[in-house]
Amino acid sequence: MLALRTAGGVSSRWFDRLLEGCAYLSGVLVGLMAAGIGYEVFMRRVLNNPTSWVTDFSEYALLFITFLSAPWLLREGGHVSMTVVTERLSQTKALLLRPVVMLMGAVISAVIFHRTGVATWDLYQEGTILFRTIKFPEFWIWWVMPFGMLLMTIQFLRMLSGSIRDLAAHLAHAKAPG
Repeated sequence: MLALRTAGGVSSRWFDRLLEGCAYLSGVLVGLMAAGIGYEVFMRRVLNNPTSWVTDFSEYALLFITFLSAPWLLREGGHVSMTVVTERLSQTKALLLRPVVMLMGAVISAVIFHRTGVATWDLYQEGTILFRTIKFPEFWIWWVMPFGMLLMTIQFLRMLSGSIRDLAAHLAHAKAPG
């Protein structure tokens, strides 16, 4: 697989650490969800005293897990990809297509970042409150969407830069006498 990370640099290492921290937090949330569900089953079946907060926590945790882990998963190449087309292309054509795909991913992520950012800001300004088992401002839940999509946009741009470098290196090597 071609390089999915950009080369060196303090900002690159800082960003990689941020992605790893977000992925780690997602893992912690998965563990807390599992423990919470186990606790709920025990309380409901054994003590006949079900909780009211486990379902809400699990719903919110799933949202956080998705948006916190997706940028790291993208960096690692772990997302599902349709390779039926690229497998049939020559290496040069596949390398030409990759920057286009990365640019499309960056643009789509940026649009979603903008839309969720505006919606989150609106919720903040309106002071919308969620009335579930615990009352709290709704933007406390929504902020993770624009945050995750901003990280996705940045990662797609990093991958775009890497794919352009890979293409340039391939074309230079192809033209080299030899």
